[in-house]
Amino acid sequence: MGYEVRLPFDHQLTVRTSQVQRKYHHDAPVNDAVIHPNQGELISCDQAGSVKIWDLGENICTHELVPDEDVAIRTVTIASDGGTLVAGNDNVRSY
Repeated sequence: MGYEVRLPFDHQLTVRTSQVQRKYHHDAPVNDAVIHPNQGELISCDQAGSVKIWDLGENICTHELVPDEDVAIRTVTIASDGGTLVAGNDNVRSY
């Protein structure tokens, strides 16, 4: 199943498949998002410093990480085997 992820300039991101469209909410504007290689999770980050992991099947946030409060997380990426998640913030720190 292929996913299309849209990052509008607000507090939501939209995930579409050929069958469904879902919206996921952040408390601050969303900066980046990536689909986990297992195709069952979405990882997103925002300007308030939050990284959220969403279960696409259950349509819920399963984890929220805030590595450095009030410092925007600009990017997230995940290794192709799904074993490592990396997030980078405005202070040029990676987690």
